[in-house]
Amino acid sequence: MDIDGENDQYENKENNYYWNKKYEPTKYEDLNFHGSINPFILKLSKSDEFNHLLFYGHKGGGKKARIKIFLQLYFEINDIKQISKIENKEVTINNGNKINVYFIKSTHHIEINMVEQEENVSFKTRDKDIITTFVKEEATIANEEGLKYIVTEKKYVHKIIVIHHADQLSHDAQYALRRIMEKCLNHCRFILVCEKLSNIIEPLQSRCFGIRIPLPQENDILIVLKNVAKKEEIILQENNKNDNNHIHHHILNENKIQKIIDHCDRNINHALLMLQCYMITGELILEQEWEEKLKQIINIILIHPQKIQSIIDLRPLLYDIICEYGIPSSEIFKKIIYLICPKLDQCMITIAINLATKYQHRSCSTNNKIVYHVETFFVFFMNLYSIYLKKSILLK
Repeated sequence: MDIDGENDQYENKENNYYWNKKYEPTKYEDLNFHGSINPFILKLSKSDEFNHLLFYGHKGGGKKARIKIFLQLYFEINDIKQISKIENKEVTINNGNKINVYFIKSTHHIEINMVEQEENVSFKTRDKDIITTFVKEEATIANEEGLKYIVTEKKYVHKIIVIHHADQLSHDAQYALRRIMEKCLNHCRFILVCEKLSNIIEPLQSRCFGIRIPLPQENDILIVLKNVAKKEEIILQENNKNDNNHIHHHILNENKIQKIIDHCDRNINHALLMLQCYMITGELILEQEWEEKLKQIINIILIHPQKIQSIIDLRPLLYDIICEYGIPSSEIFKKIIYLICPKLDQCMITIAINLATKYQHRSCSTNNKIVYHVETFFVFFMNLYSIYLKKSILLK
């Protein structure tokens, strides 16, 4: 197959979806990994009485897929996406201002992702207002509608409200949510989804049944990639075979699969997107553009830590990472430590980790822009690193 894509399968509209969405599990039998968790979710879906749920774990582990399957099993429907639609509602908050809340709604449930609300909604200042108005109203409506009875399973089902990125809620919003969960326990159930369990307050954790969804193992990712390759009619080639350096979109070397597994951070979504990108372009992209720019910043501050010009040079790169690519502060600081620690000795590694922890916490707990905290981290680190280098020279 030619690189220009003439007469290939990717021109087919059906195959224009991202593979992580196209091959997302649609029924219980499609769940490929977490064999110890899936049967529990199946058993939980057949119960007419269960507590509020808290799904937690790193992104790319399969939390959303398992929640979707749970909802389909619980409400006895084939595909919840077919009966769901995106809506927005104008909500009047306490001070009289009005904001639009975007959410996914079906006749059975509601999903809200407050991180993805419109830009003029300041997340850390308005999340409590959205909880105390919109979420409370939806939970109250559930009380008025009462329980629904499913004849086939002979059980009552509750209305379910799913809140994604619950760990990003402010403490005030979480306390407000706790009160709503207590009042609406008889007719409504909440499913909270988060990455960091430590960001959820203890009173909220105690009212939920926690289900940890870990990242898949490398063998699990390998099985998923091979299944997708088979469905896409991709030929898996052995490592010892040579293709004469000619790129074929339908041929995939096992060595390439292993590289994808090694660089996807056990994130199944990243692995599928990397595979799709390689099959379309013929190039295996192991790093994203923002990671390349972050590497440039690291090189700048390590080579010339004492120069003011270094700060001026890193600023546009940093703005691109945060504003253009929309990378959250947690990912940025995590990647900074991953890139910078191998180039430092033990003393500076400790300093870098302490600074990164300090400013990541500040970026998550204040209303200031992320760029302020990341840039301040670089300035303080450059100052301490330049002092360290001067002392090292004097000792020598």
